[in-house]
Parts: sequence; structure tokens; C-alpha cells
Amino acid sequence: MKKLDTSSLRKSVTFSIVITMFILIVVIVAITNFVYEDRDKSYEKKHSLQVHRSIDQTINHYVKEYVYINKRIIQTTKLATLLEKKDRESIYKLLKPKWDLMREEESTLKTMHFHLKDGHSFLRMHMPNIYGDKLTHIRPMIKEIHTSHKTISGFETGTHNSLYRIITPIFDSKNKYIGALEVGLDLNFIINELKDINGVDGLVFIKNDKLSLPKSIKNKLLDGYEIQSTPHGNLDLIYRSLKTLDFKRQDVTVSTANNDYKVHIFSLNDFENKPKIKILIFHDILESFTEEDYLLIIQLSFILISLAILVWFIYTRIKSYENCVTEVYRKQILKIHESQHLLAKSQKITHIGSWKLNIASNRLIWSDEIYNIFEIDPKKIGATYEDFLNAVHPDDKKAVNSKYLESLENKTPYSLEHRLLMKDGRIKFVKERCETTFDELGNALVSIGTIEDITKQKELLNELEFNRDYLQNIIDVLPNIVIVTDGEKIKRANRTMLDFTGYQTLDEFKKDHDCICDFFIEEENTLMPFVDELTWLAYIFANPNQIHEASMVHDGKVHRFIVQAQKLPISKINTQESLSVVTFADVTEIEVIRNKLNNSNKVLLENEEKLRAITDSALDAIIMLDNDGKFIFWNPKAKAILGYEEDELLGKDFHKIVAPKAFHEAAKKGYKKFAKTGEGDALGKILELSAIKKGGHEFPVSLLLNGVLIDGKWHGIGFLRDLSETKKMENELKQKDEIMLAQSRQAAMGDMISMIAHQWRQPITAISMGAQNMQLDIELEDVDYKRFNEKLAKIVEQTSFLSKTIDDFRNFLKPNKKADSCMLSELVEGTLGLIGKSLENNNITLNKSFKNDIEIITFYSEVIQVLLNIINNSKDIILLKNMSDGTIEIKIDSDAQNVYIEICDNAGGISDDVLPRIFEPYFTTKDEKGGTGLGLYMSQMIVEKHLKGTIVAQNINGGACFKLSLPRKSTDGE
Repeated sequence: MKKLDTSSLRKSVTFSIVITMFILIVVIVAITNFVYEDRDKSYEKKHSLQVHRSIDQTINHYVKEYVYINKRIIQTTKLATLLEKKDRESIYKLLKPKWDLMREEESTLKTMHFHLKDGHSFLRMHMPNIYGDKLTHIRPMIKEIHTSHKTISGFETGTHNSLYRIITPIFDSKNKYIGALEVGLDLNFIINELKDINGVDGLVFIKNDKLSLPKSIKNKLLDGYEIQSTPHGNLDLIYRSLKTLDFKRQDVTVSTANNDYKVHIFSLNDFENKPKIKILIFHDILESFTEEDYLLIIQLSFILISLAILVWFIYTRIKSYENCVTEVYRKQILKIHESQHLLAKSQKITHIGSWKLNIASNRLIWSDEIYNIFEIDPKKIGATYEDFLNAVHPDDKKAVNSKYLESLENKTPYSLEHRLLMKDGRIKFVKERCETTFDELGNALVSIGTIEDITKQKELLNELEFNRDYLQNIIDVLPNIVIVTDGEKIKRANRTMLDFTGYQTLDEFKKDHDCICDFFIEEENTLMPFVDELTWLAYIFANPNQIHEASMVHDGKVHRFIVQAQKLPISKINTQESLSVVTFADVTEIEVIRNKLNNSNKVLLENEEKLRAITDSALDAIIMLDNDGKFIFWNPKAKAILGYEEDELLGKDFHKIVAPKAFHEAAKKGYKKFAKTGEGDALGKILELSAIKKGGHEFPVSLLLNGVLIDGKWHGIGFLRDLSETKKMENELKQKDEIMLAQSRQAAMGDMISMIAHQWRQPITAISMGAQNMQLDIELEDVDYKRFNEKLAKIVEQTSFLSKTIDDFRNFLKPNKKADSCMLSELVEGTLGLIGKSLENNNITLNKSFKNDIEIITFYSEVIQVLLNIINNSKDIILLKNMSDGTIEIKIDSDAQNVYIEICDNAGGISDDVLPRIFEPYFTTKDEKGGTGLGLYMSQMIVEKHLKGTIVAQNINGGACFKLSLPRKSTDGE
């Protein structure tokens, strides 16, 4: 193996690269150092000004919003009257739902407090059991509102909390001041809005205030201030890195193990205008990098690359020592080739191919036998997973792919039989085995497997199965009982034996019995399980010239059988088992027929009397028509239903009298065909039609028609039932379902209004902040048109979002009379467009998995109503349990006929005693104001009755999981 000498080339290239890199580094360093320092100072000043403006706007926005909410509560309720009466309990019941909704919409809302004009606390909605304490001596804001009787706002430390407070006066009907309504916000509302609008993180510190601190944080004093926020993630790292901090400085930098942050410090005063609050905004220095900043990084990168090139250059000098290693490598390759050759021969003989998939590089290697099995030319097509799936039969692709993915997820080997579809239409059967290795972290590394061609084995098995079924079909059509047995246990049996003993399958028979002799009853000269100390079968073979009989009971009747047995040849596989085929010929009917012939006249007379008794007592009308369609018989119920006397109908045309006039021609044509052939589309079917009573009244009926051949002519027999009461009950049930559907949609509308409030708050605030920032740029005469256009585009984007929310709400309320075409993912996204912000504001994580997104035809708003009901239930239980890691997961999938939507949460699941009842109407586990008990009932009714799908609920992995199966095309609009 001759090796090419490339040392001279390597030296030349290395020298050129080193010179080039050195020149580039010098130029980049000079340019970067010149621009960076001045640009950085300008950027920080502007960013600080924008954040300060955003803080002011955020406070003003929340003050206006909650002043409006307070006034609406006072003006639209009986609050003033109840406060004047000092009816604390009634006020609490009146405002409890509103308070819960406000807390759900705004997580930083902490208090709602009612004050009497004498300075005493009257009711804390957040702590209803604490009241009556006098606050004017420790709360200047309370003293001020009782003096000025005007709305005030500001930060203040109270008895239990340090909050930003908005206090609104309350006047009675004579405009006399009687008290005040106060709401308190955790200062984190400023941090949250800055995060949403400006994309920055921050912490709040309060001077000498130890109220309502998070218990999980070991608080530290920084320059006399103590933290009030709950840091998570990067903020926790930043907080732990703050050793000391001078709040008088404005250019502070904090470093963590991962990043460096520029700290902007903003001061807020309390209501008495005393310095009280410090807001620290942390700006990731790396995130503020512009293209100029990255030039410095590129500069350093080039230096490292240059060092790497030097290392590489030195490395190439030792290549001369590779010759001995190459020789060893060549010998090992020869041995490997020999092993591969032997392996290829073995695989060709056994029709087993092997494959290896490097998951990291996605490189697949096939052995030659796999190419032979797949009938693929390796010179034309390489080994890829797509080529493998293309060869798999279309009906098996999903199962094959799912099996492999499941093995990766469960970290277990798998074995699977499936089909291959050849180009000429032939089908091959293969057996695939696979095992995957994983690293210490559980990451998949390499999958190794085999594929065995089992087509011939399958053909042999199919032939054996055909022969077995063929033999079984032959003995199944025999009227006699046929079994294969060893005298103690049955091995095989025909259909006649199963029907006689009352079992559907032989396996069911074997659960209760081993031997047919269990059914033998003792009669004269009949077999029993043991005869003369021999088993019944051994006794038959011991007395071959004797006629053997057995008696068994079926449906209360004793049947007599003649029993014959024949030994089967010993099996080549099982030489120890001796089996016999035994037939039981039922001779009971021979005697019965003889008796019937002797008593035929008596039987005919009795049957006629029985028939008359049956028809006279029947609850349905029974009529009989001759070959021309005329009445020849009817029972008393027919008279009661139709109102005609016997002489009014006998010999008259049935269809002209009973059928509505519009159906006369069709009925005449159909009966004419039946009269000739005995065939008709309506025969043997229960039809719902309209009939005419005497007097012309039309009413609904069900009609079952059958034919009977009498004297070579076809006669019709009909069974008629009046459906008037049934239809009336169906209409009442339908009206009840419509009422419950309306109640369910009204409840859903209430939830929808809350969702819209969530959806609109952030866009409106973002539009306001964006406009303010643009105004600030104009005032500073620092208008960057590119940035200006970006902000305008952001405002347009937010207004489009508001418009889309309205469209989503309108589409939800608009009833669907016809099915619409949409993508499966659009249904889910449409739902999340209505509820997504509510989940986000309540810190509920939403995970989506769209596996097979396809176009479907369905009723859009109905499906969204079902999804909203399920997601809302998951959200409610997560909030009820105060879960900090609440998660809702939505998966979609599809196959050829159906689409599947799966919604799961991690809230602990549904208790076993509740789970069977969750789809019952008016059943709820919530309190009276928390639920109607109709959501899941209506969801089941919509899915199963309207959409023709299924919905099931079960507990999986510590949470509740709802699985919906819907047809890909829905057409039923009723």
C-alpha cells in the first residue's frame, strides 16, 4: 500500500495560512478597538432611558386599569349598600367569584381590602378571617383617602404586605363617603411587563421591609435593601452573585458562571415620597452585541484558529511514523475482509442480512444479503433509512417505524415481522430484529439489526393453515357431532358439537369441560364416562361389533346418538399421543318425525289455534297480502292502529289505502317485482315510513316485510308498529340535549371572555410601549429608520393579533351547519389562540407534538369547544393544587381513516371513584360556582353523536389523559 508524500504541500499551505491570518488579525483588532468603546456607552444610555420610560408607563397603565376595575365593582354591584349595612358575609359572597377571576388573570394581584371611614379594616378578600384592626396610624394612604375622599395610588408597607396599592373611595346613594376599596399589587408586575415588552429580567429590592418575603430564599441585604422578588433560572444565579452593591452607581456589572450582565438601577419612592424601592434590570451583555461586537469575538477566534493551525502543522511532521502503523492496519483489514466474506456466504445461505445505523451521523450500512432481499442494486442506490421504508409494504410502514422509535424510547431490543412490496407487485415476508446501544447519559449511539427472509416459511405456514381450515370447514358442515379426542380431553370439534353444548369456541368449552362425556346422561343401553371400568372410548374399541349409543340433553330435550370411533395415525411429531375421531349421529329426530306423521292432523289444528292466539295478542299489526297486494288477513291490532273494520279492507289494495299518495307508484312497482321473483329491496328490513289512518291522518310507523311462497305464488307478510309515541319521546330527548348544549356553550362563552382579556392585555400594552419608545426617539432626535420601521411592523403585528383573536372568538360562536376543511394543527392552534395566554399567565407549560398533520373535514367550532373544555379542566385542577410545574401536553396523529388528539396533564389524575362518572350530565367535582357539570358530558355528545368519533379518559403517568378519535371526514350536521 503506497503512500503519497504530501509534506511539501502541507508546508506551503501552512505558511500561506499563517501569514494571511496574521494580517487579518491586525486589521480586525484595530477597527474593533476604535469603534466598540464609544458605541457601547451610547447604547447603554439609550437602553436605560427606554427601560425607565417603560416602568413609568407600566405603573400608569396598571393604575388606570385597576381604578377602572374598582369603579366598575362599586357601580355595578350592591357593594355600597352592603358596606353601609356592614354586611361583611354578603360582600364576600358577592365578590368572591370576581376576586378569584381577577387573581387568575393577574398573578401579581395580592390583596383586595375594604376600609370603613372610621379607619378600621372591614374585609380582606385575601384573608377574610382578619378584620377590625385600625390602620390609620400605620398606613398614611388610609389616612389620606379618609381625608381627601379621592382615588390615590402608591407603594406602601402595610400590616402584612409591602405592595403597590390603588385605593378608590366608596360613596352611598347620597354621595356620602362611607369607606374605600383597595387593591394591592406585588411589585413583580413591573418586572413581568418589562420582561414581556422589553425582553429584560429584573429583581425588586425594598428598604428595611421584611414582610411577605419568599420563604425559599435566604435574603441578603444589599446597601440596606432586601429582595422582594423570587428569582428563577438565570436570575437566581445573578442574585447569588450579588455580594455587595452600591445603589448610587448606575454602571454596575455582575458576572455569573455563564454570563456577564450590565445592571441598570431604578429608584421608586413610597407614598410619602421617601426612597423605598430599587428595581435592578439585568441586561445580558452578549445579547446587546451588534455586528461590530462580534468582530472582536471573530478576532479572538482567528487567534485560536491560528494556534490550532500551528498545532496541526507540527502534527503533520510526525506523519513519517505512520508507515509501520499502516502495515499493521493493512493486515487487519485483510482479516476483516475474510471474516466479512464468510459472513456474507452465511447470510446468503440462511437468507439473513445485517445492518448497522450510526445514529449520530445518520449513516446506514447494509450487508449484501439485505440488498438481495430487497432486490436493490447497491451500485445504483445507497443504503438509507428512506430506501428501507420505501421497500416496506405501505400498510406496514407505520408499525415498522413506530416499533423502532419505541425501542429507542424504551431502550429495549425488538423483533417484528412485516412485509416488503417488490417493484413487480410480489410480497415478501421478513423478520426484523434490532438492538441499540446507549451512552452513560442515555443517548442512542448505534443500532444493529438483522433482517431474515421468511417468505418460504410463511408460504408453508399459510398452506398448513389453509389445509387445517379446509378440514375444519368440511367437518363443520357435517350435521353430526365430530370430535378428535384421546378419550379424556377434546383436541378438536366441529360447529355442530359447539352449538349442541352451547359454546362459541372450543377454548370456551375447555374452560368448563375436558370431555364430551361430561354431557352423557344415564339411560338404558347408553354410554357413560366409564363403562365396565373402561373409559367410554376404550369401551367402544374393546367392543367393535356392538352398536354404541349415548344420550345428551340440549335445550331441555334428550337427544339420542349412535357413536362411532376411528383411531388416527400416530403423529410423526408426537409419538406418545393416541387420538381418535369420534362421530355422534343424532337419531332423535327419526322418532320425532314418526310421531309427527301419526299426529299431523292434530298438530295442524293446534298450530292454527296457536297462530290465531299469537296474532290476536300481538302488540304489532300483522297483515298478509296476496300476490296482487290485496288484504287477505289482519289481526285485531291492525284494526286498532289503522281504524278500519275487516269488511272495509279484505280484498282491497294495501298500498292505496295505507301508503301516502306520493308513494303509490313506487310501492306498486316494487310489489310487482316481488310478486314475480320473491325479491325486493325492502324485504327483511325494518323501515320507518308514514302511513294513513282511516280519516286521512298521517302518522309514523315501522314496517317489516317478508315473503312466503303459497301454492307457487308469493304472498307478503307485514308487521306494522305505530311510532307516534316513540317519535314524541325522541323529540323530547333531542330538545333536552339542545338545552344542555346551549347551557354548555353559554358557560364556554363566559370562559372565552376571560381568555380574550388574557389575550389582549399584552398586545395593547406592547402597542402603547412601542409608541412611547418611538416618541422618545423623535424627542431625542435619534431616529433610526430601520429600527423605526421594525417598531411600526411590531405594532401592526400586535393589531393583527388582536384582529385574529376577534376572528377566533367569532368562529367559535358561529354554528357550523356544514363541515369545513382545515388542517388538524389549525384546530389545536385555534384553541390555543383562545386559551394560550391564560395558560401562560398561570405559569402552565404547554407542550405540543404534531406527528402527522393532515387536512380534515369536520365541524371546526364543535371540535374547539371540546378541546377548550378538556384544557380548561386541566388548567383548573393545576391551579386548584397550586402546582408550580403544571404541564399540559397536546399530541396529534392520524391514520388512513381517523385523526387522533391526545390531551394530558400532570395534575395527579382522576380518582378511581370519579373516573367512571365524568361524562355524566350535571356531575362535577367543583363547587357550585366553579362548574355546571355539562362540559365533559357535552364534549362526549359532540364527539360521539355529532362528529361520529370516540372520547375516552384514563390516568397515565401521574395525570389525566383524554384521547379523541375523529373521522377524517365528517358529514353529519344534525
